[in-house]
Amino acid sequence: MVLASMQVLAVGVDCRQVAASAARAGLRVVAVDLFGDLDLVDACFSCYHLCPRSLQSLRFWSPSRLVEAALKAAAEHRAQGVLVAGGLDDELDALVSLDRAVGLLGCSPREFKHARSLKAVVEAAARSGMATPKAALCRTPSEAAEAARRIGLPAVLKPDRTSGGYGIRVARRREDIIRGSKVVATHSRSHVVLQEYIEGVDASVSLIATGQD
Repeated sequence: MVLASMQVLAVGVDCRQVAASAARAGLRVVAVDLFGDLDLVDACFSCYHLCPRSLQSLRFWSPSRLVEAALKAAAEHRAQGVLVAGGLDDELDALVSLDRAVGLLGCSPREFKHARSLKAVVEAAARSGMATPKAALCRTPSEAAEAARRIGLPAVLKPDRTSGGYGIRVARRREDIIRGSKVVATHSRSHVVLQEYIEGVDASVSLIATGQD
């Protein structure tokens, strides 16, 4: 599939980086996201957003509504593929719907699921000789407290599904583990991840690969 001059959708919570990169590569981009930032509008041929301009809040986030808006945009603009942006990579049902209706560019829904598996990522890193923080999947606050005794404090508590740091807590005391795991669990599917805290500089990268470049 030739990417240059294709008409594509960029779909996610925040499409700005992916959409701008795709536009620079020569694609004709229609963005569908939560916020519809002004710099996103400038980078795209057309832009749809779920959140009112006057009230930007994550409470408007709904994967099903995003998919509905994306499918309407795909039909209107005859989109030839979908670029998945941040926030949608944990929503398997949404990815399957978009893949069946339009087609995902890059990873398939199955590959997204595999990449979002903590166990799969840790095992892949180990095979490559890459060090990773110690981590445990916990179903209850007591399991999280036990894991913290093994891993040590401070520790990071995060949902088994997350994007952009949403729902993540740092626990420095045992009391933080109990209280924090209950809060984080409200953002999780089934487990809370307790992970070794490693101090460093935050960094985030968005990448579009064609297989050749």
